[in-house]
Amino acid sequence: MGLHLFRQRTKQLLSSEEGLLGHLRRLPQEEVVEVAAHLDALLPPVGVLIPLPGAEGVAEQLGAWRGLPVVRASGVDALTGSADAALVTTQLSDGVAELDLCLRAAHSGVRVRAVAALVERTGAGGRSRLELQGTEVLPVLEVADTPEGLLFERRDTRTHGLH
Repeated sequence: MGLHLFRQRTKQLLSSEEGLLGHLRRLPQEEVVEVAAHLDALLPPVGVLIPLPGAEGVAEQLGAWRGLPVVRASGVDALTGSADAALVTTQLSDGVAELDLCLRAAHSGVRVRAVAALVERTGAGGRSRLELQGTEVLPVLEVADTPEGLLFERRDTRTHGLH
């Protein structure tokens, strides 16, 4: 199973940041399945999935396949133990929200090993911010901000994302 539907719809929406973000937060079920299947092959073994708002559907699909609990971002402070986790986010830009959640999880004894992003804005600095903390970034698609607007990333950014 590829990412045909997700990639095609994302490409259609690159001209509208609002439209793209809205779509990422309300993915149709067939795109949820495509994205979750892609991420299932990339994610390291973890004990819990933590979706940021809007990414719950993908996290729940992954959790069902892997038999993992899905803990909402608002419940991270209640986690206890030494489990490894993966965050799931719709769009990784500056990485501030993701880093904050990683730090909150660490305070509860949970190590975030990876951040899975449906779309990564490659020029926004989020990857660097997270990788400096030892967290792997796993984008499904990468987009670049250009003078012409958002475009699929063409550079090799050392990731598993599709170009």
